[in-house]
Amino acid sequence: MAKGHNTDTIDLVLVGENLNKLFLLEQIAKAEKKIGKRISYVHYTAAEFELNKIKEKGMHPLLLWSK
Repeated sequence: MAKGHNTDTIDLVLVGENLNKLFLLEQIAKAEKKIGKRISYVHYTAAEFELNKIKEKGMHPLLLWSK
């Protein structure tokens, strides 16, 4: 759901170091098959990430996990 509208794509923004991309792609493929939606992602290191890069008017990014 994006802005309350059902869409065919889920967008993920991942921030962190040492991302295991092979594992991530395997898990994304499994999730896509299970939910019937496409999942796209972008990866930033902590130094590269700025919230305003992903924030649009009316959007409210959701933090799922933090160390």
